[in-house]
Amino acid sequence: MLGLRRLQLRQLQAVARNASFARASSTSSTTPNTPVSDLPNPNVSLKHHGPSRLLTPSILSPVQRKQDTLPKPLASSSEKPTTLLSPTLHPSKRPALPRNVRSKLLRSQKPRPNKTKRFYAAVAEGKRPSRKKVKAIRRRLRMLPKKRADISLENPRKWNRPLAEGVLPAYDEALRVINKDSRMLKEEARELRDQIGHIGKVLEEKRKVLRDAETKENISAKENVKEVKVVGADGLEVTKREIVNEKVWNAKVEVDKAEKKLEGLREKLNILEVQSEINLPKVRWEISNAMADMRKPSHRHLVEQRWRQDGKLDLLMERVYQMNVVPDILPAIHPTVDLDVTVFLPSSRLLRSRKRVLLTEPGKFVLPHQTLKPPTLFPHAYHLDTRLYTLLMIDPDVPDPEQKSFTTYLHWLQPNIPISALTSSSLMSTGPLKGINNHTRYIPPHPQQGTKYHRYTILLVQQPPKDEVRGYSRNVEWEARKEVEKLVKVDGKEKGKEKELITTSKYLDIPVMPDSKRLGFDVRAFCKEWGLMLNGNYRLKAKEGEAEVEGEGVERRSGMFGGGGVHMFREVWDESVGSIHEVFFGKKEPRYGLPPKWDPYEDLKGRKRYVLQGQNQGVREQQGKEVLKA
Repeated sequence: MLGLRRLQLRQLQAVARNASFARASSTSSTTPNTPVSDLPNPNVSLKHHGPSRLLTPSILSPVQRKQDTLPKPLASSSEKPTTLLSPTLHPSKRPALPRNVRSKLLRSQKPRPNKTKRFYAAVAEGKRPSRKKVKAIRRRLRMLPKKRADISLENPRKWNRPLAEGVLPAYDEALRVINKDSRMLKEEARELRDQIGHIGKVLEEKRKVLRDAETKENISAKENVKEVKVVGADGLEVTKREIVNEKVWNAKVEVDKAEKKLEGLREKLNILEVQSEINLPKVRWEISNAMADMRKPSHRHLVEQRWRQDGKLDLLMERVYQMNVVPDILPAIHPTVDLDVTVFLPSSRLLRSRKRVLLTEPGKFVLPHQTLKPPTLFPHAYHLDTRLYTLLMIDPDVPDPEQKSFTTYLHWLQPNIPISALTSSSLMSTGPLKGINNHTRYIPPHPQQGTKYHRYTILLVQQPPKDEVRGYSRNVEWEARKEVEKLVKVDGKEKGKEKELITTSKYLDIPVMPDSKRLGFDVRAFCKEWGLMLNGNYRLKAKEGEAEVEGEGVERRSGMFGGGGVHMFREVWDESVGSIHEVFFGKKEPRYGLPPKWDPYEDLKGRKRYVLQGQNQGVREQQGKEVLKA
């Protein structure tokens, strides 16, 4: 078989040489009356066997194939060719031209075949290229860009198996086990959805019974329990709760039990949906390639897990506690939102980089001219319902000469910012979520001259829920999503702006903070006044002595709900700070000096360190006592 291949290759080379010789000698030996059948035909097929068929036109250039298949009648010998670089002339007979003229003529003509095609044509003709040329051709082939479509969530990149089936039996068996487990969990989740639908109907019936009881007895469930102060056996006043109407109370207890059971089932359903897809290679591959669909519970869980376990949250908390943001601003911080902050690139790097913004990591030093405009915030939440957040930007390192200490300064305040897991836009004044700078205007950071670095802290604090008893639960999230779906079905997709009105948080009517009250802004008092907490969601069980009033299995949730994001960067004074004071405050920038440090050994520096022993010891002791008294 190998000998047959070599014979075919030699015959092919001979045909190619005859074809090139016929083209080179056609200008002198042929006439216009020469019939086409007398010319050597390069398309003569060789005797071959099997699929290893080689055709001569495939190794010739496009110009050569066109001439060989459809030869044109040649001009007479008296006529001269109009083009100096005519393809009918042999390369050795072409006149030498200057490089600039030759390049212009080449650009004006049809594109010549590339180096790769000429390389394979030379191999077919029997010319053996050098090793250096072969390596260059192979390197060029590896560097060719691959054509691919734009990748997005609408047109995602497809996942392919890294190994074909049958290559590694252990891998095939692992995939079968994972897919089987996924199918079993999805079947269990399907049955659980049916059960949730049944209990949801039962809950609606019990709520209807409660509304009828409230209407009939003319009392609401909130007013049904009253607090009464009673003097105990030890003479101390004790606050107890009394039930006004038993029917309304029993109906309320039944509603609470059904809602608690429904909450547990929906929590279990979320766990099953996560477990059914979390181990699939396709899902893991989509998360690692930034193609996560935040509508799916498994994708949300993996993205949040990556934020919490891959070191990003650990770096944030490390910088926040190392640089004493806690407890200087708030007593505790437990972020639930991944907050990214970008600022403008320094002017020294604008000409060397194509980027115009810079992603800042927590605690990084930033120049004052990079924050002349508000930084761009990118919140990554992990809840499907739309919740409202309040934005605060605080500087806790402003010097206070009167108190000989430091105080806080409010740089930015914006309440009622709607955020959910499907919010993919940035928080800025020109983005899709407009109005981020229409409340308390943004004043750029301006560290004072003579002070150390300032810690500019950005807080994105979650506002309290509408229903403080139910809080931010699975039931509340599901009901809010159903309201959004009904709005879309009734009004159509064009009225998407009304979705932001369906929120599970209270709308806070926070007044605009005047410039006179920015200095000395008390963050803790502000958060306490409006119910803002960054300590995460938690529940409080019924207090001692309230079990018989609250009913068995019923829990009371506190009104302190929290969550949100935090970020911090640092700045020091430079010459550009003076212009900020002139533009925003209309006065020259103040200059401070660091207060002197207290020296605990200052009183001991003027005393004698050693006392002689022996002669005149009593006199020395008496002198030492007098010095101590002085």
